[in-house]
Amino acid sequence: MDPKKTAILDAAKKSFSLFGYKGTTMGHIAKIAGVGKGTLYLYVTSKEELLNEIVSVLVEDMKRTAEEAIGQGATVFEKIHGAIYAALMFRKEQELLIKLAHEVNEFGSQVTENALDQIENQMVDYISQLIERAVSTGGMKPCDPKITAFIVYKLYLALVYDWERQHPPLT
Repeated sequence: MDPKKTAILDAAKKSFSLFGYKGTTMGHIAKIAGVGKGTLYLYVTSKEELLNEIVSVLVEDMKRTAEEAIGQGATVFEKIHGAIYAALMFRKEQELLIKLAHEVNEFGSQVTENALDQIENQMVDYISQLIERAVSTGGMKPCDPKITAFIVYKLYLALVYDWERQHPPLT
């Protein structure tokens, strides 16, 4: 990737993490990236395009983290658990994703809500693929992989985020 484009994406991620999507302007991004505003528009057309590109990279990083965790599991269920847990821990540690979730709760921003939905949909699809593989190899009973993936993902979200707001983390 072009070094200027990389600098622009890094600057946008930093600005979105600090100021949120709504609080970030293309001027902020250009200043942090060390490029002129006109140069910025040679690489991207909008703030939304930048957010979508950043989210795509984060999803790929999250999947890579999950794949690494799969290799550490002995059983099908340990592999799936490891992948989901690793992905959620990755998500939990990303300042940008935390800021976007806060912005959705505070302001109901449609762009940030779409970005978070994109992440969730990608993760459910990924988990669904893991379940399909497990079913095809006989490691799991036949089920609807998409529904099962959705339920498992939502359950993990509730246990990792909602539970930990009022209780110590589960082991």
